[in-house]
Amino acid sequence: MIHSATADAPPRMLLSAADARKALGLSERTLRNLTVPHGPIPAVRVGRLVKYRPEALAAWADSAEQQPGEEEPAPVAA
Repeated sequence: MIHSATADAPPRMLLSAADARKALGLSERTLRNLTVPHGPIPAVRVGRLVKYRPEALAAWADSAEQQPGEEEPAPVAA
């Protein structure tokens, strides 16, 4: 059963890999390497499609944001 969005909650949308890539400014390969199980970005798999929740992308970007005086994070294993 599909639930429709209420006035209190906006509809939950999923972004395609191409849209997620553009939003984050990443290459296809980098996004794939950063996506679970290879990396920290969670994804929703729909058959062969990989989709991303905008709030998950924002949370990852916030956690990856470098603060003044911090050392550069270690590279992500490929």
